[in-house]
Amino acid sequence: MHRQYINYSANMPVSISFNTIKNYPIHWHYCIEILYVIKGTINLYINTEKYVISENQIEIINIDEVHSIESDDPDNKVLIFQIDPYFFQKYYNDIENMFFYTNSSSKASQLGEEYEDLRVFLCQVLCETVQKQDNYDEEIEDILVKLLYHLINNFNYLIHEKQELKENKDQLQRYHSISKYIYNNYQNNITLKDISSNEYLSTHYLSREIKYATGYSFTDFLNLIRVEESIKLILDTDMTLSEISEEIGFSHTRYFNKHFKLHYKLTPLQFRKKYKSTPEVLEKLTKYITHPLEESLDEVIYYLEDYDRFNYEDKIHQLNINMENCIGEFDKNFNRIITIGDAFDLLIEDNKDTLEELQREMDFEYGRILNLFSTDMAIFPGSKFHNWNRAKDVLEFIEFLDIVPIIVLDMDSTYEEHINDINDESYEVASKNILPLKNSIDIHEDFK
Repeated sequence: MHRQYINYSANMPVSISFNTIKNYPIHWHYCIEILYVIKGTINLYINTEKYVISENQIEIINIDEVHSIESDDPDNKVLIFQIDPYFFQKYYNDIENMFFYTNSSSKASQLGEEYEDLRVFLCQVLCETVQKQDNYDEEIEDILVKLLYHLINNFNYLIHEKQELKENKDQLQRYHSISKYIYNNYQNNITLKDISSNEYLSTHYLSREIKYATGYSFTDFLNLIRVEESIKLILDTDMTLSEISEEIGFSHTRYFNKHFKLHYKLTPLQFRKKYKSTPEVLEKLTKYITHPLEESLDEVIYYLEDYDRFNYEDKIHQLNINMENCIGEFDKNFNRIITIGDAFDLLIEDNKDTLEELQREMDFEYGRILNLFSTDMAIFPGSKFHNWNRAKDVLEFIEFLDIVPIIVLDMDSTYEEHINDINDESYEVASKNILPLKNSIDIHEDFK
């Protein structure tokens, strides 16, 4: 059996895995699957197409699309998001008839803003799934809704084919309606006339529009859908090829063989013999390694920098330094001056010990001191008597460390009045115990 069933844990509408894939045989499932290649390269086969997905690229596999994955790159790492369509259906009831496509034709093809936003949404869902913080389940659902509308507005299959349709909502809706009708009725003997009547268009106009939107004529597009849908019956049932041919809408097995071989280079019988396997054989052919999901967060930190729920505290950032790589002589100019900070802090022994040890190692020449003449230092504005003992202790300690003090003054009106209030007697006392203010101010001016 090649149909797989997704196990969504804890009633969440998304399942995420982090894998290194060597071979994943043909299968399909009822989910929207998004592959985000974190490292290396993989080959993805969807129906009749092959896609080479490289590092930092994304590919979308739509509901029940037949696909397989293989890679010769042993270092590949892929994040796989499998999203429950029933959840999306609550917000967009036609999700089963919506198809999403990305452009992985080159490394530069996914550099646009729409791809960056897509990566951000996926990484946020990953972050919430791994960290499981408060209300993480509600956050995941909110992000998934944003993701849904982002996909519809930017990765709609019709917009993928014709970017100009993005600005023409009416035309886009008409093409979607036509495509939906074909997908839902391909088993029947539908004609252009059936669709033209349904859409109130002439058959000539409709034929031209289908060719424009899909790149195929109506008949070729219809037969391609039939061939792609036949894969599930070939691999997952014991129906005869004639029964399958009739089931998918071909009038004769001969036409089924012809169109199948056109796309798969094999007849339906050859394809069945080559790819149909028992569950046991499929299990042996399936080769991949699953990594702890939390490891993937280290690979996508860039896309979580602005996400306020990302837990930086628990992250360890690795910095690699090549000690043999000489970039020139070390510039020691930074140790000419240190901002010591509030003068009152130097009355605390632990702070004095710290500064002393720092000076022993760094040998600073100057030190900025703030709030030397503050109430914390027992110097009160308006007072005719000033107690200089604390200021003296601080400056004596600075002198002991062989640091030239830079006394920073906030020269507002209060300070000017405060300094002017110092009478001759007080100034005489001060001049004996601390460095003259004038000298300190001159030093400060040099370092503006």
